[in-house]
Amino acid sequence: MLKVALSLCFYLFILSHQAFADKSFSQASLSYDYASKLVESVLKEAKKRDLTLAVAITDQAGNLVAFARMDGTKPIVLNVALGKAFTSAVARNTTKAVQEKAQPGGPAFG
Repeated sequence: MLKVALSLCFYLFILSHQAFADKSFSQASLSYDYASKLVESVLKEAKKRDLTLAVAITDQAGNLVAFARMDGTKPIVLNVALGKAFTSAVARNTTKAVQEKAQPGGPAFG
């Protein structure tokens, strides 16, 4: 269930990012204002879907720029959301893709 919630969190982040696709996205342009709009967009979509989750937005170096944890979400999700955001940022890929590459026989296994 946690895996589904985390995948959904990333999916909601992607949906929210598409709402701001008219802006160029780079480390230099990732301001707190922009990151907080992404967070608000994810939270709005989560509420529509009757979900409770946490969202972390990092810059390209994996440094936290904005974070929110909805009421009713377990405290552990802070670390999980930040870890997923960091991994995605530094790997320049989704955490699902990173996980697939880390499976036995994959290029990042071991």
